[in-house]
Amino acid sequence: LGGGEIISIDHDPEFADKTRKDLTRHDLARWADVRVAERRSSAYLDDTTGQPVEWYDTDVVDSLPGDIDLVIVDGPPGSAHPFARYPALPALAQRLSANATLVLDDADRPGEQATLARWQHEFQGMALVFEATEKGAAVLTASP
Repeated sequence: LGGGEIISIDHDPEFADKTRKDLTRHDLARWADVRVAERRSSAYLDDTTGQPVEWYDTDVVDSLPGDIDLVIVDGPPGSAHPFARYPALPALAQRLSANATLVLDDADRPGEQATLARWQHEFQGMALVFEATEKGAAVLTASP
């Protein structure tokens, strides 16, 4: 559409470098900003144990702009914790535009299913649709 910005956050510097190289190879680097954010203990709790869920460094997340239209959640890896991706929506909710869409990858996995259940309970104004992909994708859309 001739405008906009894509911001990608990754905890792995090597994977972030690979993403930057891929963007350059496809002449897309001017549209994307790839940031590295270490995983750290977060303010978001596992609702089964009450322990903090490790997520991206909040300094990096807090530097994101407001009015985010699209969030694709494909990390941290699900192997890190069953609720590894849960903090994405509560951390970004105040930055989402009125018609934002959030896509949760790997939505067929048990941890992502539990995350979706929590999101639906905590953010009741979002519509949910499942897309048939290799590991499932859940698409949540904000309702203005």
